[in-house]
Amino acid sequence: MDFLEAQLKQQLHNLEHDIEFAELLRYWQWPSLYNQKNVAVSSSSTSGLSRSSFCSLEEDLEEETEGKQEVQEAALARCSPFGAVVTWASVGKRQFQLVVADLDAAFIRHCQFHLGCLEGVRVLHEPFQRALLDSIREEGVHTYLLFGSYEVFPCDANEDAAITGIAKAVMRACPRSWADFRDQCDRKESCNTEQERGRSFLAAPEIPNRLTLVASVAYPRDQQPSEQAAAAKRWVRALGMIAKAEQLTGLGKHTGPMPANKIRVITHAIGSFVGHNQVEVFAIGLKDALVDFRKLHI
Repeated sequence: MDFLEAQLKQQLHNLEHDIEFAELLRYWQWPSLYNQKNVAVSSSSTSGLSRSSFCSLEEDLEEETEGKQEVQEAALARCSPFGAVVTWASVGKRQFQLVVADLDAAFIRHCQFHLGCLEGVRVLHEPFQRALLDSIREEGVHTYLLFGSYEVFPCDANEDAAITGIAKAVMRACPRSWADFRDQCDRKESCNTEQERGRSFLAAPEIPNRLTLVASVAYPRDQQPSEQAAAAKRWVRALGMIAKAEQLTGLGKHTGPMPANKIRVITHAIGSFVGHNQVEVFAIGLKDALVDFRKLHI
C-alpha cells in the first residue's frame, strides 16, 4: 500500500505542477475556483491538497435544473469532496457507493444533473487519483477502480502500444493488477466483434479486501448502436462483474474471506476523449446502467 500511495501522490503532484498538463487543465476548467495556496501533501492525509470547490459549476447546474429544485439541491449536495456528508445505498446489510471523479467540467456538470437524485452517488470534479487515495484509507471499504482502456495491456517499455492516459497512470500505480489484466487478455481471443465490445476485465485484488481494479474496454471508439447505448452497455457489464465478485447477485455461497461492509466504485468518463463535444452521452449512459444495476441489486 505504501508504494501505491507514493505513486498516487506523485501523479497528483505532476498533474498540478508539470507544464505539460497546463493546457489540458485549462481545457477541462480544473481546478474550479481553485485554492492556489500551495500546501505539501502529508504522509497520512490528502486534506492538505488544494481542493476544487465546485462553485464554478454551480451556476451552470442551476441554469440546467431551473424549476427543478429537488434535483438541483440533491445534485449539489453530492459534489463536495470526501470528508463531507457521504451518501450510501443499502444492499441488504451492506452499503454501495458510486463515485464519479473526472477532470472534465462538462462531463461532471452532466453527471450532477443526471445522477444527482440517486442515493449512493457522489460526483467529484477531481482527478481519480485523489478519490482513490482517500478511499483506500477508509477502513471497512472495498474500493473498485473502474477505468476505460484499450483491449491491450502493454508493458511500460512498449511506447508504441495503444494506451490511454488514465490506463498509463493505473499501470504505474498498480503493476500487479496490470500484469493480471495482460495475462487475462493474452488468454482470450480478440473482442473486435459486436457481441464482445465493451467487455471488462477484473483483476485479482491489488490490496485484498480493500482495492480491486476493473478495466472496461472502451477504445477504439464504440458508437454501436449509439455512443450512449455503448457507454451504458460497458457500465452494465462492469458493475455486474463487481456485483458477482461481491456476491450481490445471490448466486452460490460465499467461500472466500468475508466481504467488506461497504463497496465503493470509483469511475470516470469511460469512452470519452479530449475534444469530445457530446460528453453528456456518457453521463446518460452511466445513469441508465446504474438504474439497471439498482433494480437488480439495490
